[in-house]
Amino acid sequence: MFTVGLNFGVVLSQFLGLGNILGNESSWHYLFSLYGGLVLLALPTLKCIPESPKYLYTVRNEHSKALSELSNLRGMPISDISWELENLLVSSERWTLRKVINEPSSRKAIIITCIIMLGQQLSGINAVFYYSTSIFRNAGMSTAGAQYGNLGAGVINFIVTILSTTFIDNFGRKNIAII
Repeated sequence: MFTVGLNFGVVLSQFLGLGNILGNESSWHYLFSLYGGLVLLALPTLKCIPESPKYLYTVRNEHSKALSELSNLRGMPISDISWELENLLVSSERWTLRKVINEPSSRKAIIITCIIMLGQQLSGINAVFYYSTSIFRNAGMSTAGAQYGNLGAGVINFIVTILSTTFIDNFGRKNIAII
């Protein structure tokens, strides 16, 4: 859902950045300051976000508070989940980047992740979205037409992201990556 939210934010900013909305010389600063408004809206919700049970248990040694937070997160009684936090003390050794890379059990996941991320960067999708307005203008479109073309590309990307998320949920990440 992170990617869906990210792409929704991109489409919303492309829409609000249209020349006849907020993407002009007289109102660009309002568009730029919208992010600050979203931060101010999100600040009051920080009190509702639970503290990390692992942090409370292993770093702050607040075992009862950690159990309470985990119980609230899982929606289960403390007696059913206390074993989870007790296992943290056994497995709470410090991991470094060198240890993660040298660990045989994590090596395969690291290689697969790096290959997928490299493929995404080399696909050129970031350049397409960064330069899409210029590309449309160089293709002969007007500035307004190029902005709408950029918005259209963003909407298509957003729709494909929603469809991809649905496919991933139904068919699994590994099967989709193999295809």
